[in-house]
Amino acid sequence: TQVHTMAGVSLGAVALAMDSRGEYGAVNSLDSHVSVWSNADFSIVGEGLKLAPSACWGLAFVPRAAASDPLLLAMAGGSANVLRIWNVLDGKVEKTFEPPKGEGGDKKGRREAFMLSVAVSPDGKYIAGSGMDGTILVFDIGSGGLVSQSTLHSKPVRCVAFTPDSKYVVSGSDDTHIGVVEALTGKTIQVMSGHESWVLGVAVHPSGDVIASGGSDGKVKLFDMATNKCIQTVSEHTDQVWSVSWSEDGKRLASAGDDRTVLLLATM
Repeated sequence: TQVHTMAGVSLGAVALAMDSRGEYGAVNSLDSHVSVWSNADFSIVGEGLKLAPSACWGLAFVPRAAASDPLLLAMAGGSANVLRIWNVLDGKVEKTFEPPKGEGGDKKGRREAFMLSVAVSPDGKYIAGSGMDGTILVFDIGSGGLVSQSTLHSKPVRCVAFTPDSKYVVSGSDDTHIGVVEALTGKTIQVMSGHESWVLGVAVHPSGDVIASGGSDGKVKLFDMATNKCIQTVSEHTDQVWSVSWSEDGKRLASAGDDRTVLLLATM
């Protein structure tokens, strides 16, 4: 049952995020307008961050152990080619993470500088980002320093997600592959195949044993981390699948597609 309709998103919504305590949500539109609301009454608690159009793409909340912890939202900087952490309640950008020089595109435009996705580790220590150039970057949130980078993928990486133990980053790319890299070293651990086109969304089961993915082939797939093999394919969507997300207990998987459908699947 629909309980609320968000107003004020003037252009297409690019990203949605929910915080780890389920208390807040965030949405970002194509004009880089970011709004954060309370799930208690759907009131807006933060907006107005001044960013250039397309200078914000993916969103992810920094995990909060207690309600008193700061409400921090991580952002993939799109055309700005950075990662940011925004303090929602005081309206300030607390930290900005930039790719090392020579990464994320070049002056001649041979590789486009555009940060597509962002993820924050469950332990709150690391932020990962990926972009059009195929690079995956991991930064230490505390020090701001670059921890690792991976060039596993040959094409744009549209989604990243940490495993529950914060040790690995899972990625999905236009090269049709799903990758798993070690967060602290960038070392390639696994590469999985099964989609016929771009991989647009990835999510790791709370157990850490299964990866869910959505692709532009309209498929939702489940991969076994131990064997690298696809163990289930869902073909209910009629258009590309942009997002997948597990419930906290891992018993449900949600997927959203360009067919204007959200599927809720019973899994395990």
